[in-house]
Amino acid sequence: MSQPNVQVNPVTYQNLGVVSAFQLIPAGMGSVNVYNGDTTNILLVSPSPTPQLSNSMPVQPLTNAEFSGQQGALYASAMAGTVATVTVSNAQLSPSPAQIAAQISALGLATYDEQVNQNTEIPTNISTTGAPLLNLYNLLEGFSQTIGAGTSVTKGPFSIGQISYEFVIEVGTTQNAAIAPCSIQFQWTDSDTGLPTATQVYNVYAAYTGGGGNAHLIEGHGPSNSDTLTITITAVSVAVAVNVAILQSSRNYLRHEWRTQNPAGNISFPTMTYVSCAPAVNILAAESVNIAASGNQQYLLPLYTGSCILSGTTTNDIDGLWQIRDTLTSLAYVVLAQTLGPNTGPVEIALPRDQCILELGNNDTVAQFVNVAIIAEEIQTS
Repeated sequence: MSQPNVQVNPVTYQNLGVVSAFQLIPAGMGSVNVYNGDTTNILLVSPSPTPQLSNSMPVQPLTNAEFSGQQGALYASAMAGTVATVTVSNAQLSPSPAQIAAQISALGLATYDEQVNQNTEIPTNISTTGAPLLNLYNLLEGFSQTIGAGTSVTKGPFSIGQISYEFVIEVGTTQNAAIAPCSIQFQWTDSDTGLPTATQVYNVYAAYTGGGGNAHLIEGHGPSNSDTLTITITAVSVAVAVNVAILQSSRNYLRHEWRTQNPAGNISFPTMTYVSCAPAVNILAAESVNIAASGNQQYLLPLYTGSCILSGTTTNDIDGLWQIRDTLTSLAYVVLAQTLGPNTGPVEIALPRDQCILELGNNDTVAQFVNVAIIAEEIQTS
């Protein structure tokens, strides 16, 4: 049975903290409304002189609750902090729009002003983090070093916090009497477990720079395979000089692609014939050559790690061989064996992560003229 209401002049208490024995409602009083006018702090009302959450009725911020002192006095305390105002009256009070706005602001909820402020800050934050902008990159390390024959240099581990990597290397040798292969290894590991997540090895040749020629310039890029990267560069048999830049990037590369950047005519390799090519327009080879009977020709291709199209023609139906060789192992990476017919291709081939050798063979009894072309097939714009 509800207690009869007693006319109560509204009483407001201010700045009620965490206190003991603060009498809010005297014994014998009928039903009254208690309004918590604070925007964030909870009011505790209890028959105990020391209100705690375990023995009290909580009154949430900007809400009313009905209490009666019929069974004895009731005490009040802030659960934490300070309750700004507590009003005891017969009426149910409602928060003003200003109080509601203050509560929203205090709770960190979205307000119009806050949304406007966030809309202003978002472009700045994007330009700082590089997501999803494509023009943000960070240089992890740049260095120039000569690596002795049969030795290596290791850089890293680097912490990778962006979606892609970019790598530029110039490889040169001052020795013109022996080929100068160079091996570049990317080792990706997970920082939490220390376990490897991917290993990539690229084998290239150093260009001859002793006569004032240009070093072999290679650009590589691809998606980050983990959050930690260690790079090892090895001079396999001849000392090489390297000039390196290692970057992380926010550009969205879908696959790993490394390629020679030198234009045709400004690069040469010790003891090896460089194929006529134009990497800038994706021509990896363009040769027209007269091959002697039972002879063959070998040409060093520019580095390209991806799909390409090979095609060729001969003057007659010759018995010949077309193949691509892996540079370091010299194992035949057979692309196509032609035995009859004046035309070959177009044939799609996938090149390994090596700077390969194109071999053209003529097994006929007389010299034959051969035209050959290899064109990079763009899967993804670089």
